[in-house]
Amino acid sequence: NQAGIGLQNSRLFESERYQRALNASLIEVATAVSSNLETHTMFQTIMDSARSLLHCDRCSLFLIDHDTEEFWSYVTESDGVEFRFPMSKGIIGQVARDKSTLNIPDAYNVPSFNAEADAESGYRTKSILCMPVVTVEGHMVAVIEMINKLDDGTRSLVEFNSSDEDILTKFTSVIAGALSNSLVFNELEQHTSMVESTLQGITSFIITLDNNGKLKSANHEIEELFGCTESVMRNNSYDSWIKDQPGANIKNNIKKVFEKGEQINVKNEKLFVQAKSGSSLMVNYQIMPLRVEGRKKRYTRRNSSLMSAARSSMSGNMDGVAEIPPVTSPSITPPSPKRSLHSLRKPPQSPSGFSHTSERRPSGLSIGGEDSSDPGESEIEGVVIVLENITEGRLRQSAIERYQRRLNEMEETVKEFSSLKDKLQELEIDDLKDIKPETSRALANIALCLNVPTHSTSGLNSNRLKLRSSFHSIGNEAEMLAGTKGGGLMATGSPSTRGFLLEYRSVLSSKALKNFNWNALDIESEDVLNKAVCVMFDELQIQETWAIPNQKITNLVSTVSGKYRDVAFHNLRHGIAVAHTSFYFIACTDAGSCLNSIQAFALLMSGLCHDLDHPGHTNAFEVNSNSDLALFYNDTSVLENHHCATAAMILKQDDCNVLAGMERDEFREFRSVMCHAILATDMSTHFNLLSKFRDAVHTDGGWNPEQSADKLLLLSVLLHAADLSNPCRQWESSSEWSRLVSVEFNAQVELEKELGLPFLPFMESHDDVSKAKQEISFIEFIIEPMWKDVVEFLPQLDFCLDNIADNKTKWREISNAAAKT
Repeated sequence: NQAGIGLQNSRLFESERYQRALNASLIEVATAVSSNLETHTMFQTIMDSARSLLHCDRCSLFLIDHDTEEFWSYVTESDGVEFRFPMSKGIIGQVARDKSTLNIPDAYNVPSFNAEADAESGYRTKSILCMPVVTVEGHMVAVIEMINKLDDGTRSLVEFNSSDEDILTKFTSVIAGALSNSLVFNELEQHTSMVESTLQGITSFIITLDNNGKLKSANHEIEELFGCTESVMRNNSYDSWIKDQPGANIKNNIKKVFEKGEQINVKNEKLFVQAKSGSSLMVNYQIMPLRVEGRKKRYTRRNSSLMSAARSSMSGNMDGVAEIPPVTSPSITPPSPKRSLHSLRKPPQSPSGFSHTSERRPSGLSIGGEDSSDPGESEIEGVVIVLENITEGRLRQSAIERYQRRLNEMEETVKEFSSLKDKLQELEIDDLKDIKPETSRALANIALCLNVPTHSTSGLNSNRLKLRSSFHSIGNEAEMLAGTKGGGLMATGSPSTRGFLLEYRSVLSSKALKNFNWNALDIESEDVLNKAVCVMFDELQIQETWAIPNQKITNLVSTVSGKYRDVAFHNLRHGIAVAHTSFYFIACTDAGSCLNSIQAFALLMSGLCHDLDHPGHTNAFEVNSNSDLALFYNDTSVLENHHCATAAMILKQDDCNVLAGMERDEFREFRSVMCHAILATDMSTHFNLLSKFRDAVHTDGGWNPEQSADKLLLLSVLLHAADLSNPCRQWESSSEWSRLVSVEFNAQVELEKELGLPFLPFMESHDDVSKAKQEISFIEFIIEPMWKDVVEFLPQLDFCLDNIADNKTKWREISNAAAKT
């Protein structure tokens, strides 16, 4: 008897310990699935937890879409790609239909089992435990399927038992509520996204203030409108950030609505744009009370919701805008009984930080108007302000008009200096040798004022000026024209004296840079080289188009310059030479009309950065020497990957981030162009790149500017051609670039011999004959075929073929003369 009692107590103890462990596991599951409402993340957590609890090989979870009567799940647990099929199919269809559990010892004995999946994958399904996932309200949200129970010790296949059914029943009760909440969360996300998209498209500003007069939400950015940051508006009442202005009564009208609870409509009132003093717009606006009905603050959803009020207030301005389904309120039962998640979700934020939908409350709001309840039986929780047709376009137009007025005033002043301008243009540097320094400074400033470029480069999207860019240009115009603003593209006070512009006019003027024969080797000063890059940016309107501060451009060019190493050929001058050739393609050939502003910007940046941190060795040397770079980039386009990554890291720095003004899609396009173009400078891809370009140009229909793949191909060819443009130049500069290449190649061959690495004999050239033969081969096999295709596409470059032929002739003469001696 005592032994029996002891055995029974032991079994009870083990059972209790098992139940405690099971409960602890279920609590962990509940915590895990409740910590993230995103369905795909929760999906993975549920699958992992179920496999672990029941010791089975596989687990499948199929969510139910009652609207379409379909099961849906993910193709794999990690990719997030959905697949769907009818609820009537297979074993899980039977479980969903009967709302009952199926414990199947051998799946192949069940007619509804589909064995085709096993046949295709080679997997053998044996035991199956399938169960519906039902909420406490009786609503079925999913079906879970456990496959192939494993023995704890031997890991062999065994059957699911009643204990497994009990565990899975408890497990499904834990996950049911979380899954239901996740589905509600996703539904709210979709509704919120729809509402935000429509609010963004509305041509009026809709601004909500809380009962303390602080900003609660806005469907557009309003910082420029009221001249202060979002943080100030959210933390302070409107009476501190809406300024008193003559003829503007909006501030007093807001106060009246708070006090009396009655809607106010105003037409044709002046509204001042606080970001720029003196700017104003004539607008219509409505101010409506936002009410809480009843003393118990029972909120209701009405036809006078925020969207309804916006529609009625804007009358004809909403033609073509789709009906917006109201966001489900927590007090309203969703289409299927699901637990509310509003208390767990934060209001979505726009990229600018403004909330584009009202903050979630314990229940819904109504806006005062014809549908509002008696003011005596409701409380005002805030106000809604609808400013009709105040779009960023109108703000921009106001800035443009103000800018035009200032230009007209300047034009009158400039006319007085027209004769002086003519005289300045005739001056040469030699004419200024004996003048006083103060006269030189004065002439430099006048020349700068009278020669601000008009920026008419073909093919660029000049209409792409952003609002903040206009404000920035207007605010800094006087300083920029006077040449006194620190850090500007052509700021005075540089190391090369205040007469910088006049002194280097021959290499920094628009006319000089739009000459293919501009040569970076002729410029000794690194500061002048950096200025030349800044002028290229300026000529292509990059600063204005993307609202880039002057100092950021200066910082970027300076940082890039510092990243080039002191090697014979692949140094800063080569980088700037390739940037200049890219600039020439954009500004002086039909290529400019084929590219949008993002692509032109990316091509110029790619040219500047395409050889950043180049060590003066080839990819073959890096791979053969087992260098860190070769290991890091897996022996594939080692240097090109390194140049591209180095450029990306520089652009990521706050003080060099000239891409901050881009939208996400614009940034992705810029990065795609830059990566494709720089990687295409790898000589191992030369013939494949050229073959693709020929196919695109010569096939039926030809090169298609509407196809993104054709655009990327063109940009890659342009940068590759710019990188290999030295033989296209006149003999004096072309031969000097060739000499520098030979110096770098010879240094690599010497190092390879020293390290016992394989080397290419053609890279070694210690006399005129070998050097000339090297250049002739390079021209005949690489340069001529490529540049013939480039010139066929861009006939404005036909002079390059003449230069190539002349250079090849001169190399032949050198080779023949050296051979005779």
